[in-house]
Amino acid sequence: MYSNLPRRILFIPITLIVIALVSCDKQGGCTDPMAENFDPAAEVEDGTCTLQREKFLGVYIGQASCLQPPNGIYQSEVTPAKDNLRDILIYNLAGRFSNPVRAIVDRSTLIIQTQDPDGSGFYITGSGTIIGNNLNISFQTGYAGESNNCQYDLNK
Repeated sequence: MYSNLPRRILFIPITLIVIALVSCDKQGGCTDPMAENFDPAAEVEDGTCTLQREKFLGVYIGQASCLQPPNGIYQSEVTPAKDNLRDILIYNLAGRFSNPVRAIVDRSTLIIQTQDPDGSGFYITGSGTIIGNNLNISFQTGYAGESNNCQYDLNK
């Protein structure tokens, strides 16, 4: 009867240690450093990451002011690019292009690298920032020998 006593005494502490190790929860949160709500203390991805570009997405009404016409009020839509998690597509940017203009999002700014969205030789380049529902884009358009500087202020 007493010969099993040492095994029982060892079994209880080992069982408690195993239970303690298994029940340790790792801290959940957003582990993606490119996300808007990245949590460096998070040990386990919990599906709460918010991509930086999400705040840019939506339908906007904007006022375009350029050195050379046309100027006016336009409706533009910003959608996510399907080929990566960082880029956005801006449709009807100041009424200037038939195809969307691609921009790279970095936190609350966007960068429009020089591109010819319509393949017509008419280029665009620029940058912008978002604060709340206000998106402000400064851009330059033109052909090889001439250019037009513009400001496009949009509201969701």
